[in-house]
Amino acid sequence: MRLPARLAAALLLGCMLGGTAMGAPATAQTAALAAVGWQQRLGAAVPLQLRFSDDQGRVVSLSRYFKPHRPVVLVLMYLSCSRLCPVTLSLTQQAMTRAGLVPGRDFELLAVSIDPYDGVAAAARRKAAIAPSAPWQAGLQLLTAAPSDRVRAHPASARLADAAGFHFLPNAAIAAAAGAQADNQFVHPAGWVLLDPSGHISRYFFGLQYDPATLREAVRAAAAQAPPTWTQPLRLLCDCLIALTGRYDAQVLDALRALCIALLGFGALWLWRGRRA
Repeated sequence: MRLPARLAAALLLGCMLGGTAMGAPATAQTAALAAVGWQQRLGAAVPLQLRFSDDQGRVVSLSRYFKPHRPVVLVLMYLSCSRLCPVTLSLTQQAMTRAGLVPGRDFELLAVSIDPYDGVAAAARRKAAIAPSAPWQAGLQLLTAAPSDRVRAHPASARLADAAGFHFLPNAAIAAAAGAQADNQFVHPAGWVLLDPSGHISRYFFGLQYDPATLREAVRAAAAQAPPTWTQPLRLLCDCLIALTGRYDAQVLDALRALCIALLGFGALWLWRGRRA
């Protein structure tokens, strides 16, 4: 039995990809990505005096959204993100709904753009797309940079991210390290921060899976300003394949290695069966 030409080509391609990936040395891009992720700053206060534009164009301070006995879910994101940002917000809404928690009653949902060039009109469109129902339209607050903040070297969104332990990088920084062309995207971790009514960090929720019972207990504890709770770290970045450089990070390398091994194993079995036939 002969190995089909297409399968042979696939085996060869898989080995080339896997061999190249497995032999690829650490790069400046890998070093840059190591700085991206969460740092748990439990009990730390976020600066409530920071000012942003809401989705109606009004300049507001963060303190506007902090009310007695009502914690705040803080999601750091950006509007042109088509990967983790909309998924994070959507899955957070679903988990809160399953937990029986209602925005504006049990908690405030605050999404803040880390891109200082995101505008009010784009924020209004994104809000309409991700929060179609009335409770979530009223409960979701989507903030972008205030006009005067867009020319600053360290805008309010960057200061808020630093205070929350949310470490991100513009793709331009990674492109510079890799000698590649940049785009206007960001590499950032997945998840969000739960703040108590005084603006102190109560708990982190990493990744994309949120248990409803855990959410209920966390929101109750934050509302009561109970001691903060440490969370098992999980590093999920947006995105795992850095398209601007064409190089792969560790997650994709692992997948390529597995694909190569599977293809080789399948090819060896095919050849062995062919010789016996």
